[in-house]
Amino acid sequence: MQRWALLSAAHDYVFEYKKAAHHANADGLSRLPLPVTHTEKMDMVDMFYANQVATLPVSNADIKRGTLTDSTLSSVLDMVLSGRFPKSKDVPTDLLPFVTRRHELSMVQGCLMWGSRVIVPPKLRQWVLTDLHIGHPGVVRMKHLARSYVWWLGIDGQIESQSKSCQSCQRIQTAPCPAPLHPWIWPTHPWERIHVDFAGPFEGHMYFIIIVVDAHSKWPEVFIMDSTTTSKTIQVLRGLFSHYGVPNIIVSDNGPQFCAEQFSFFLKSNGVQHIRSAPYHPSSNGQAEHFVQTLKHAQKAPHATTKESPVM
Repeated sequence: MQRWALLSAAHDYVFEYKKAAHHANADGLSRLPLPVTHTEKMDMVDMFYANQVATLPVSNADIKRGTLTDSTLSSVLDMVLSGRFPKSKDVPTDLLPFVTRRHELSMVQGCLMWGSRVIVPPKLRQWVLTDLHIGHPGVVRMKHLARSYVWWLGIDGQIESQSKSCQSCQRIQTAPCPAPLHPWIWPTHPWERIHVDFAGPFEGHMYFIIIVVDAHSKWPEVFIMDSTTTSKTIQVLRGLFSHYGVPNIIVSDNGPQFCAEQFSFFLKSNGVQHIRSAPYHPSSNGQAEHFVQTLKHAQKAPHATTKESPVM
């Protein structure tokens, strides 16, 4: 009571008696309601779409302005607002992709939306591509990011072009993994499959060596030749066939002597299947190619007595 007496001493007041039944709010001055401003709660879906627009490098006002000034997007916006879409057969080519997506189109703050992605007008697309390319994330990451926020016709192709035209991206990208090699089936007996290749000339000396390697035993046959014509090749192979028998398969590269019609007729008449290695991929004839390298290294190695290599 003393505290209240001190607080009320600065005022002139008169005490009046009233029955308790006639009392109103005894503490009305301290409990007067404050003026309330009613704020509308934003729908969660609308809030999500608004956030999608807010994260873009351009404002929603720019997108709205670009949409209204673009003839195609402005027509699409009118159709979305009216809810009337023409039939697909009566639609111009530039509007057909939007008509087929009509059930997924909407408008938020003047911006066209396809699902949760903002449809960016043509004038602003380069800005968006540049923003997606910040940090050089690569094509896959750029597409993944774009699919969360933006869309327009041909966006995937433009993202690929943006990345391919960037020298930094081309410099740091990893090389694709080489295709796995499929090994040859192991022959069941010697001379079932043989591999043929030529080596030479050696260190300027104009002579050639034909190398024939048995795939089963790894046994090599080496013959020195003064030329690599088809006739000389057939002559060497005929001698081998008479000594070891006719093989089932012969593997070679795509040299002119192996692709000649005369060579094909020779193998066909002997019942030999001819398999050529893939162009620009000599390792598929690896049996002969490996022995060629072994032979070259052996010829270049100096002799223990003469200190000169056999090739010299």
